[in-house]
Amino acid sequence: MALFLRRKFIRSFIRAVQAKTVELDNVGRKEETALKENIKYKIHDHSIRYEAEDISKRLGVPAEKILSITVDDINEQSTETESKSVSPWISHHRNNSGTISFKLSRNRIHQNALKMVREQKDRYGTVTLSEDTEKQRILIEYSSPNIAKPFHAGHFRSTILGNIIANLYEASGHTVFRINYLGDWGIQYGLLGYWLRKYGREDILESKSVKYMLELYIKANEEKDAEQFLTEDNKIITMESQKVFRRLEEGDPEELRLWKKCRDLSVLYYEESYQKLGIKFTDIEGESMYLTQTKQLINDLKQRGLLQYRSDTGVGYMKLKPEGLVKEAVLVRSNGTSLYLTRDVAAAFDRHKRYQFDRCYYVVEQGQYLHFKQLGRILKELDVEWAKRYGDSLHVAFGRIGHMSTRRGNHILLLLFLDDLKQVVLSAMDRSETTRVEGEEKDRAAEVIALTTLVFWDLRKVKKRDYTFDWTKLIQQGTHDGSMMHYCHSRLCSLLSIYYQPEMDEGDIDLSLLPEDTATKLISKMIEYEAIVESAVENQEPHEIAFFLKTFRNLINSAMVTLQVKDEDPEVAKARLQLFKCCKTVMANGMQLLGITPLEKM
Repeated sequence: MALFLRRKFIRSFIRAVQAKTVELDNVGRKEETALKENIKYKIHDHSIRYEAEDISKRLGVPAEKILSITVDDINEQSTETESKSVSPWISHHRNNSGTISFKLSRNRIHQNALKMVREQKDRYGTVTLSEDTEKQRILIEYSSPNIAKPFHAGHFRSTILGNIIANLYEASGHTVFRINYLGDWGIQYGLLGYWLRKYGREDILESKSVKYMLELYIKANEEKDAEQFLTEDNKIITMESQKVFRRLEEGDPEELRLWKKCRDLSVLYYEESYQKLGIKFTDIEGESMYLTQTKQLINDLKQRGLLQYRSDTGVGYMKLKPEGLVKEAVLVRSNGTSLYLTRDVAAAFDRHKRYQFDRCYYVVEQGQYLHFKQLGRILKELDVEWAKRYGDSLHVAFGRIGHMSTRRGNHILLLLFLDDLKQVVLSAMDRSETTRVEGEEKDRAAEVIALTTLVFWDLRKVKKRDYTFDWTKLIQQGTHDGSMMHYCHSRLCSLLSIYYQPEMDEGDIDLSLLPEDTATKLISKMIEYEAIVESAVENQEPHEIAFFLKTFRNLINSAMVTLQVKDEDPEVAKARLQLFKCCKTVMANGMQLLGITPLEKM
């Protein structure tokens, strides 16, 4: 299959040729012309199936070393359509009117790739990327649930995607700051606070915490929705909720006391959720942290003449240079309270002072597109340097999970479901004759498999795709991916623990002892891993790694059937074991990028 060389390697190719030739009439000038026309040169190899930005980087050696073209070779190419190999990396090359095509040596490429896996170990897949990357400080905000609501599937998606994207940037050599921005302020709390005072009981709140808050929140929204056809003066719940939030912003001690109790109970619930998911943050913030900065921002915008007020409604807004649908941004409500957008602007300024980041991202569902478009535009118009460069790419959007609206009561508590899913896994392990763990180790393995099931279920499609969180289908079908991923890794661990010897780490793998098509496909897929990781970083798309791992897992399972080790010739067995150890390395590296701890026994 064709492997296309892009500009970076074409330049390396030209430099390599120019360094070794005097007469460039037949090659150099035509190569330069081709470069300007953005023509892609093809390198053919039947086993390589990915596009490379720089083939010399993929092979781990300089372009000059791959080519090794001499003056005599160039002259020979001028008269011969096809010549013998001029480099151990090239099995054939063809010159057709100055356009040179190569066929790479599959054996040399496979040998070099396996050598890189064995040398780089747990850093394989990211070493080259890290070495070539301009190091930056990147801040990523994700998860960010609201207080008084459960950590449901929608929060799970932001948390998992954000965590993986942060892992990818760290693996690329960047310094990453992971921020969880709790929705602990705003009109949604005003509604809960009003309903809690009118119909709730604090003693029940302390015992049932988030579950009780959720019941109150759902009931309050049902009553609030019933007011939608009334006139503004008769929307009692809406008006009372706004009053509660207004008193909160003004610092009313009693409102602050109840708000703090709801916040603290919610944070305890979230911390338990994050511990179950294996998620850690640089900092857990809240909108309430930015009350002072928000007021300062509003005053500053007033003084600069950038904040205007509508005479009819009293709403404060900032005019923006017309661009698509974004022409202005409301920053102050008619009752004088701030908005989520106002607090986001204040938070962006404060975070940059504390973290000095080069760029930042918000991993939030795509329904918030307009919000982040406005945020980027505001920051650019306020002359924020980093926003001028990256303001249009702040939003890492993902699709909505259908039928998961807490406000409507159609919700599933993630922690409860994780426990249910864990029980399903435990039951399957009890029925299996191959289960090799007991007690706490078995319990922990079931927990990891349950989480892996959820991760791969979410990543089975690209992040921007909407989907319905069908729990029944997940239990019936999704558990297969979760368990089989760990089953494959644990089988490799078991095989290596029995047969692999430390001295097998020495020397190159003898590929002549791995002639089977299964082995060739396995190595070829392994070579793709670096390019997959690079693409996942560039596209901020964890699905690409999950898809690779599922395909790679299937190839490993096939290879373990055909490439037997027991009772085989010692040298053949050694080569196969060396190959399987490389497979284990790549498998574990990919799973860890997805935030999953690979099980060695199950």
